[in-house]
Amino acid sequence: MDAQKKNLSRRAILLQLQAAYPAAMSDEILMQGLRLSGVELDEKQFFADIEYLAGLGLLERVSSFISAGFKRSRLTSRGISFLESEGF
Repeated sequence: MDAQKKNLSRRAILLQLQAAYPAAMSDEILMQGLRLSGVELDEKQFFADIEYLAGLGLLERVSSFISAGFKRSRLTSRGISFLESEGF
């Protein structure tokens, strides 16, 4: 995947999380949102982007209330600041 597509998919993930903030979103809903916005990623690419963004502190992975093994993503304050600095 080229750098432009990576930036587009990562930004789309963050924007979805911003729209849901302060709630967390499941991986399935995030992937569906990417597809609806025209970004096609396989699961490996999607999880690589999630881990990259989490590593930067822009999102965090949290356990679901229903099942601790079920992970969801939530925007962090650092992610909010990043998006605001980018004009979003």
